[in-house]
Amino acid sequence: MSVASLIIVLLTALSIASTTLASPESSTGINLDGIRPCPQAPSHTGTDPVLPAKYVADTRLPTDVGQFRLRAYRIVDGIDNDNLGTEPCVIYCADKVPFGSDGKLKEGVPVRVHDQCMTSEVFRSQRCDCKEQLKLAMEYIREYGGAIIYLQQEGRGIGLANKVAAYAMQDAGCDTVDANRRLGFPDDARQYGAVPSILADMNIGSIKLMSNNPRKMERLRALGVNIVDTVPVVIPQANPHNMQYLETKHARMNHQNLDSLLDSSTINDESKSKSNHAMLPRRHVSRGGASASSGGVSL
Repeated sequence: MSVASLIIVLLTALSIASTTLASPESSTGINLDGIRPCPQAPSHTGTDPVLPAKYVADTRLPTDVGQFRLRAYRIVDGIDNDNLGTEPCVIYCADKVPFGSDGKLKEGVPVRVHDQCMTSEVFRSQRCDCKEQLKLAMEYIREYGGAIIYLQQEGRGIGLANKVAAYAMQDAGCDTVDANRRLGFPDDARQYGAVPSILADMNIGSIKLMSNNPRKMERLRALGVNIVDTVPVVIPQANPHNMQYLETKHARMNHQNLDSLLDSSTINDESKSKSNHAMLPRRHVSRGGASASSGGVSL
């Protein structure tokens, strides 16, 4: 090898080494050039942009949970985050129709505003509680009526590829909040601007929000959604893969109703996961913000 060739090889190696040392995420195997920026959500006291959603079609949705209907919508314009999808949909039971009729709005409809989680709901990941929450919501509306508004907001609005990068950061020791921040993402980039037009299309005047997330309730109310009550959605058991995630949601993102799940000392010997005694009555937050009994609903 000539001296010139040797110098080129050494310079190339030094360049790669310096790039690796300069990048705090390099040890995770993340290609930072592949990260797609995610805009910051409006401020805590601000309002999400209104995203009119147009009705497209309604069809049968037979599932292993029960017989449902699937109602599709499309957001035509207004989304300022390329990581969000444009095709929300609604799941409901045909024999417990949540629609208002004869020009009258239906009030106090149980509604779950659920955000897509492909890693959990499709790939069966155990790193979160999303698929269990979706199933609990489907079981609830099967028994009591209501609707699930399903939004394409993977990874709290950062998109699938970015979410995988955030998972890689968690593999290296970050929690879900710090992983987002290290990669330049907001803690939560979800937007709910499509929800008011969907509720209006269904003639729903007020809802009982099925959620543990105060931020979601605040964002929806800021958009004019009339939330008269909340219904908790707490999974029966945590597992070794999602316990830290649930603890972080509770401690750093102010998710409610998780005390019994996180404080429980009961261990399921088969799954080695914690149980929150799922059949006990839950507690929910009323419109005034105070906790109240949920009447024994098993969520």
